[in-house]
Amino acid sequence: MIAPATAPPPPGPEGQIKLPNGKTSIPVTSVVLPARLIIDGFQFTPNAVRSRTQPIALRVHVLDTRGYVVRDAQVFARSTPLVTRTTSQPTTDTNGNATITLMPRATFPLRRGFNVQFFLRATKPGENILAGVSTRRLTQARTAR
Repeated sequence: MIAPATAPPPPGPEGQIKLPNGKTSIPVTSVVLPARLIIDGFQFTPNAVRSRTQPIALRVHVLDTRGYVVRDAQVFARSTPLVTRTTSQPTTDTNGNATITLMPRATFPLRRGFNVQFFLRATKPGENILAGVSTRRLTQARTAR
């Protein structure tokens, strides 16, 4: 008996790369509405923040709503209230990670049991920042003395 022919799986997004961990990385140009970006992970180093003179590294991970790892998405972070400064808006790498360096200002609160909130945004460059392919998320970093 001859097995019935099966159709090949549909091709994935253009520019896809299979990562060693089995996930698929795609360029942000392959994310089109109604698909959106998702900030699915973040990490502050150090955590807790104990100094106003040492930089804070914030690593952000970006996926899309289909579960693909997204590279070349632009990432923005701002503390609320504004107690840090940064000069860059990096783009995500092949693994969907971007690292932002934040410098605490003199007003950065260093108290045990306190947190500083951060607004995070990932966008597709060149699109409308409010209505295009993007995402927003709030998070917080612990502080200590």
